[in-house]
Amino acid sequence: MDTRETLLAEVEAFLQRERMAPTTLGKLSVNDGKFVRRLRSGANITLATVERVEAFMRGAAAGCPDVFGPAPSEAGKERAA
Repeated sequence: MDTRETLLAEVEAFLQRERMAPTTLGKLSVNDGKFVRRLRSGANITLATVERVEAFMRGAAAGCPDVFGPAPSEAGKERAA
């Protein structure tokens, strides 16, 4: 199994476990809502992309709130600062 196939298996398991839409994973992890569709269709990916997606999934699985960005109440504070 190559890196792309391994990542795809991890992504599919993560999506099912977290009940997350593929577009959400792509947007939050690599700012690309079509990422999972491209991965499923066999597109090549860079090692940096693999690392970003894996880091996102590890953080989400660990319950890290920063993975999903600031809470709505916190977002306004950042802009005001």
